[in-house]
Amino acid sequence: ESEIQPVENFIQHAIHYANKYSSYGIIKLQHDGDARSGERLFQIDDEPYALIYGDINQYNYGCSLYLIRKDVAKKLTALFLPFTTQASEQFVSLTLCSDRLLIELAEPSQIAAQSPYSKNPLMMLNKINTDKPVLEPQLTALLPYLDKTILINETFYPKLVAELKKLGVKIIPINDSPQTPDELFTLILDLGKQLGNEQKAADLVTKLKSQNFHLNRPLTDTLILSETGVVESYYPQYPVLLNLLGLTPLKTPLTAQNFSLEKVILSQPNVLISLTDKQGYNAQAELLQHPMLQDFFKNQPLVSIPMKYTYCFDHGVWQGAEKIYEQLK
Repeated sequence: ESEIQPVENFIQHAIHYANKYSSYGIIKLQHDGDARSGERLFQIDDEPYALIYGDINQYNYGCSLYLIRKDVAKKLTALFLPFTTQASEQFVSLTLCSDRLLIELAEPSQIAAQSPYSKNPLMMLNKINTDKPVLEPQLTALLPYLDKTILINETFYPKLVAELKKLGVKIIPINDSPQTPDELFTLILDLGKQLGNEQKAADLVTKLKSQNFHLNRPLTDTLILSETGVVESYYPQYPVLLNLLGLTPLKTPLTAQNFSLEKVILSQPNVLISLTDKQGYNAQAELLQHPMLQDFFKNQPLVSIPMKYTYCFDHGVWQGAEKIYEQLK
């Protein structure tokens, strides 16, 4: 085989094949002993059908790089098909919110890799990645995982998504589209179906629907502050969190533009919810500990939960509501 001379544009053929049939993976052939089959793997008139890759610089010095004839590739495909169909589909998550859903719904053997967030206990919920590889959302990092199904936010990484789709990679979009609990439940059930874990997803939705954290307080105007200032109320997790507790947002909401200690006191909130990891060193974080604010709430409810419960609109919101309910009930 080392005597086979490839056509001049064989590299372009190989790249074309790799882009078109990336799901085939990469196969490297190696001869045992001196015996040769006598069958030429590639002939000048053949259309490239599969790529066997080693060190391209060593092409004419042994079994390093071949373009395989169609008939040989078909035989190999038929030979390995029973093994590939038996393998369970695996998934790669590239964002925090998909990390949290995947680790909740998938079996450990189904998870091939996750984002670096998956190892951070300040960002994950009650389950954390302890043994899976972590990947940055970059094509070079994903090259060994192109046969996996990728969970990704298409809005965050449009260029990467376009590149992956061009390579034929299967993608499950986990975008910020759900705005209501029912839309979130639909997403969870759909993801459970794609993972083959419909029952686990259904059990999670049933659990979330059955939980009751209603506080039955007569005065419900609530201000939510985080280490980064006033939370953006247009994110669905915040109104859903308040609704689960039977609380309501301020009638005149504070914004980042009019945020100050004086404005907080004048807004007269009945409940203050603080989202903090005690990691911030900015004016907003310091304000949460200001003596005037502490004095104002000395006879009123002031509760605190970690920020991780509201990083995503997912089951973490219900976990956060439970933490607040335990402090206020």
